[in-house]
Amino acid sequence: MRLFKNIWCFCILLLACDTKPLSNQYDALELAGEWHLNRWERYNTLYFGGDELVIGNHIDTIFRYRYELRSDSLLIYSHQGQQLLHISRIEDLNPKRLVLRDLFDKTESQTYTRTPQ
Repeated sequence: MRLFKNIWCFCILLLACDTKPLSNQYDALELAGEWHLNRWERYNTLYFGGDELVIGNHIDTIFRYRYELRSDSLLIYSHQGQQLLHISRIEDLNPKRLVLRDLFDKTESQTYTRTPQ
């Protein structure tokens, strides 16, 4: 019985010491600025400023949206901010790289590099 209690306590301690977060938490300051896709195709430029997202296209079209971050997701709203249009998962975000999955009609991961300011 004592062995069982020791094993049980060890398991609880092991789980409590796990430092890996359940999900990533990002904030708008990490996204702020201009990002470029590492290949030439749709949605090749992203600009995050305040709560506005501007998406540049390789054929000189610009889309303007509002955005919100929730946990590890980018929620994209109409420019007036009234209608949720799309949710993309943020797979990775660091000072130099942004990886989004399911950005509108793109089902694969899109890797963006921050533009130096």
